Amino acid sequence: MAASHEIVMSEKRKLCYWIYLNRPEKLNALDTKTWNKLIEELNKGCKSDSVAIVLTGKGRAFSTGDDINEMLKLNTKEEAIKFFNGIKQTLNIMISCEKPIISLVNGLAVGGGAEILLASDIVIASDNSWFSFPEISLGLIPPILISVGGGALGFRRSKYLALTGTRFSAQEAKNMGLVDEIVPQVDLEKEAFAIADTLSNYSQEAINSIKRITYEIYWKDLEKSIDALTDLVITKDAKYKMESFESHKLKPVKNHNLVVNKNNP
Repeated sequence: MAASHEIVMSEKRKLCYWIYLNRPEKLNALDTKTWNKLIEELNKGCKSDSVAIVLTGKGRAFSTGDDINEMLKLNTKEEAIKFFNGIKQTLNIMISCEKPIISLVNGLAVGGGAEILLASDIVIASDNSWFSFPEISLGLIPPILISVGGGALGFRRSKYLALTGTRFSAQEAKNMGLVDEIVPQVDLEKEAFAIADTLSNYSQEAINSIKRITYEIYWKDLEKSIDALTDLVITKDAKYKMESFESHKLKPVKNHNLVVNKNNP
């Protein structure tokens, strides 16, 4: 494994190329350096001889998404475009990668951290994990949720999550289709290896076709959503709300007790 001080670490384990987000003190928030390192490691994993890539976080979080401290420093449209280009590059690699990408949610997955799951091929969550798309409380939008999420979770469900920023459990995430499997925390890695073992029996051509076709159907409007986000992040309202959040003057979004019918997500 890469040195423990690296913001993104990687190692080859059995059939998988493991990638670890390693900013536990920041709940694995994604700043420019982290996005760039993640892109680098994803490229390596896609070119490796591994059956699958496993993406997870160190500490008690998968990721809280884009680093608010860095977003506060964005003052022009050009700066915002450059920053959010990291999201676009990461997503483009994830959806075009020939290797299936398995995300292991080891704790909270919030904002962009939860949105990464929509670009993952398989998502396994610990039974104590939780999720939220709270961008609305910061005067922002979740670009992947409101574009890709419509196809993955359903139009009304993705809109509701974006508008309310509600917090929801692993079981609720599974019921709506954001999570595929839920296991005890101690079994996360075991489950990832089991899935990789299953995938090793299938043809690479079939796996590639499944990934390519789902990309063509669900990812058409992502560019528009990210462009809207670059406009919002430099507004006075967003700056004020992000600053309030960082200074703890803005309270986290309340749980609206989301209930999802598992037979009719």
